[in-house]
Amino acid sequence: MGHGKAFTFLAVVSCLSAGADADVYKCTDDNGGLKFQDSECAADEEAEIIDLEQLTGGLSVISKRSANRVNNAHFDKGLEFWKPGRNPQAFRWIGDDGHEKGGALAVQSMPPDNPEKRVIYEAVMSQCVKLDMGRRYRFAASFRPMGQYKSRHANRVNLSWYQSEDCSTKGQFANYLEPEPAKSGWQRIVHEHRLRSLNSRAALITIVQSRTDGNGQMAVWDDIELTPTEIESATDRKQAVDRRLTLPAGQNYIRNGDFRSDMNSWRYSGDTEWIAYEGGYAPGAARLAISSDNGGFGAYNLSQCVNIGASKEFQAGARIKVDPESTQEGGGIFRLSWYEEEDCRGRSQAGFKEDRVENIDGWQDLSIDRIEAPPNARSANIYMTRGVNDSGQFAFFIDDIFFRAVAE
Repeated sequence: MGHGKAFTFLAVVSCLSAGADADVYKCTDDNGGLKFQDSECAADEEAEIIDLEQLTGGLSVISKRSANRVNNAHFDKGLEFWKPGRNPQAFRWIGDDGHEKGGALAVQSMPPDNPEKRVIYEAVMSQCVKLDMGRRYRFAASFRPMGQYKSRHANRVNLSWYQSEDCSTKGQFANYLEPEPAKSGWQRIVHEHRLRSLNSRAALITIVQSRTDGNGQMAVWDDIELTPTEIESATDRKQAVDRRLTLPAGQNYIRNGDFRSDMNSWRYSGDTEWIAYEGGYAPGAARLAISSDNGGFGAYNLSQCVNIGASKEFQAGARIKVDPESTQEGGGIFRLSWYEEEDCRGRSQAGFKEDRVENIDGWQDLSIDRIEAPPNARSANIYMTRGVNDSGQFAFFIDDIFFRAVAE
């Protein structure tokens, strides 16, 4: 989209956001000055009605009533549009104690009687919102504590992108808002320019209070916001395919997948090292370890980005061996994500397929078959995560990683 068209579009969006339901007029005065309005131009101005369909390249227009995609964001209509989840009794509407003295959402959950390890206890309220043409969004909310919170994880608003319009399938976590626990009074939590996931059609906004960290204290939420800050043009979806990057079916896109002598071409974090004394089909592998002094957790990646060219269907795999010197059980997840630009840049989309490490002896094969690339994907990130179940160390060796196209 050129600068002139982009300016025109943003001007029209501004006009629509003010609350217009009628046509949008482009008015030009005798000096060439332009303005956009939702009422007819003056008699001495040249008038033109904007063709919204042509201007937006066929994409749907942001809601004329408000750029904020959240319905009943200020809770002026009670809890309309908001869906209760776990422990719905913890939520209630308050009509005169909101951020601007209007409505708000109060949450006060009770601690579990006998909490178990690795079980999440929380109260949940959510809303699924459809997305229009936004590429980046402002994600924000207003919060006021009504008690004393020691943990910043006690209250949170989560954001997830979904491929389905009703937030039922193919979702991926995106971001969260956490208030400062020791701050009194209203606070505004804002994350600017959140990049929407590739091919997502809806967003799930989830208001959560931890029953274990909340300690039975009340909190109030208001002004929930998901507003476009950057608009997607039709050309954003048409990045050219560089066919020179296409490899023949069966050829491995992964570089140094056999770890023959080093960790070259790989990105990694945590306790990760190249070792020579183990290997799948030949000596040389990567050892991935994770340790904990207090309970289980998962973290750290081993990953590689590959440009896929014109290939559309793939299979991926790796060989794994749990280190017998591990002092605790754990696991690992082998998966991938897609990107709209080469070198894993731009918006991403989860692969939605995976395979997992088992706690068994000897070498095991992980595989993901029939992987279809989205039409607008230009690269893929193949990665392995790890986790430990409780205090101690879990480690495994990984070798012979492949990602290859299959014949169509």
